[in-house]
Amino acid sequence: MDALAKSAMDGIIVVDPQGRKILQNQRAADIFQIPRHIADDPDDTFQVKWVMAMTRHPERFIDKGILLYSHPDEVSRDEIELNNGTLLDRNSSPVTGKDGTRYGRIWTFHDSPLRKQTEKALKESEECFADAFEHAPIGMALVSTEGRWLKVNRALCKLVGYSEAELLSRNFQEITCPEDLSIDLKAMHRLLSSTLVSYRGLGACGTF
Repeated sequence: MDALAKSAMDGIIVVDPQGRKILQNQRAADIFQIPRHIADDPDDTFQVKWVMAMTRHPERFIDKGILLYSHPDEVSRDEIELNNGTLLDRNSSPVTGKDGTRYGRIWTFHDSPLRKQTEKALKESEECFADAFEHAPIGMALVSTEGRWLKVNRALCKLVGYSEAELLSRNFQEITCPEDLSIDLKAMHRLLSSTLVSYRGLGACGTF
């Protein structure tokens, strides 16, 4: 097991039933940037304090450990965040012999580069959409299924003559011409039921 731990891509820590470290690979030390003299110390008191200081929510980090040590048969998976923004998948399961003897618990920590890339791309996409939405030359809005304005851009506010705050306190029915409202409501119903792909309202009050 020692050889497997050393070659693993994940950080691995194995503890005895009392929670004392009995095996740890270099990847675990690298993930938490644990200094060599602390990682090599058989008394892991300082290491626990170091790792807690590296996490954004140290109470949650340690509380999960306390819970699992009091429930030795439990298997757990959760996510922890480091102070530098790194997200880690944390997995823990009991180490049990064929005869049922409990030898302790194994913890693994996985930092996925692909997840980082996905999160970065998603953030950039959201920022791009927000910028395009806000500065679009045409009126644009996000509307709830009940017709309540959720988000409006500057062009729409200028078009209908209301401020952003005023629009967000209303629904589209309130500013739609009565002669157009029935048509617009039918179109919205068809959009929600996927029988209509898009709709552009044209009426006496203009287009929006």
